[in-house]
Amino acid sequence: MSVPMDPAMMSGLFSQIQAMMSGMSRDGSVNWEAARDHARQLAAAESDPSLTGSRKAAVRDAMQLAGLWLDAQTQFSRPAVPEDAWVRVEWVDHCFDTFRQIAEPVAASVSEAMGQAMTQQIPQELQAILGQGASMLSGISGMMFAMQLGQAVGQLSREAVSSTDIGIPLAPERCALVPTNIAAFGEGLDLPEQEIMLFLALREAAHQRLFHATRGCVRTSWS
Repeated sequence: MSVPMDPAMMSGLFSQIQAMMSGMSRDGSVNWEAARDHARQLAAAESDPSLTGSRKAAVRDAMQLAGLWLDAQTQFSRPAVPEDAWVRVEWVDHCFDTFRQIAEPVAASVSEAMGQAMTQQIPQELQAILGQGASMLSGISGMMFAMQLGQAVGQLSREAVSSTDIGIPLAPERCALVPTNIAAFGEGLDLPEQEIMLFLALREAAHQRLFHATRGCVRTSWS
């Protein structure tokens, strides 16, 4: 008995398979661009509107006031870096490379461990078959790692309010806030949004001064 097939459905299925296979590599390396694209898609999946002129001006004012206060209260000088307002997708664009630097050693270790485990478990006479199988599984491992990283960065982009939320400089030589996420962060706090933005601008600017003053030390653990 023949099984009816919908040509449109089959075309969509093959397109999905082709997209998955294009993210694979035989040597187990991670397709970082696929991870970045996945993160950008998640960042834009919910409302990520372009910033209005008033929103950008509010960020500039908050950054300026935060800088003046820090000038008087700290000995760390203000770094000559751009002060920006980002949408979520821009946060991904500016921060993803740092996540890649952190994740690369882990990705390599995962692929290597999978290959070694298979080599040890398969009988010697099947080594020729193992060569192809291990290569394919290593590629699948790299693809899955890319998707997991993209998922994590994309989810974080919906919550991050600045470039230093997790305590490290994700976007070197940038000082930035994410107004859309700041508005969501302030819901239920019963405080004016501008006061919340000023507090977060102060935190971001202080982080940037610290990172700039200790440049060469903060990133040692993964560089």
